[in-house]
Amino acid sequence: TPCELVHELSQNVAYNVVIVIKGTLCFAGAFGVSVQWQRVGTRFLVHRNSQTIFHCYYFFNIVMGLVYGTIYLSDFVRLRFDCILIDFRLILVTRSIAFSTYMSSHHIIVLMSFERLYSSIFPAYFERNSHKLLAAILALGSIIGSKAMRDLLLRHNKAT
Repeated sequence: TPCELVHELSQNVAYNVVIVIKGTLCFAGAFGVSVQWQRVGTRFLVHRNSQTIFHCYYFFNIVMGLVYGTIYLSDFVRLRFDCILIDFRLILVTRSIAFSTYMSSHHIIVLMSFERLYSSIFPAYFERNSHKLLAAILALGSIIGSKAMRDLLLRHNKAT
């Protein structure tokens, strides 16, 4: 039964140590990225569109670290009690948020490369028509694209 599995895992010292280390590393990573975001920011990027997109990249990485850290922390706390089972919908939502931020952070880098390519091909037009709205739309497109990819993967997993 699930309760027996929870009891067995709560007695396993190696499993508990791994969960604590993973959770600590996730929270430390989120903290480290937020410190870097405040100290360095996006000063190394010249263009405002690139800066806005890279701010989204920082944000997604912080959210991803916090969500994964919360998953490990809740699993560690759950093992301290006799038989606390978490609703599968909560697990799916939490994992989906983490997966979406993971995919979005990778899409952001791809979008930055396309933006840099566009600015190299049409430099005069790009400088005249530079808007933060364009960067925000690209970041939103990254989120929508990662959600579509997640849905596609979920459908594929159901089919197999």
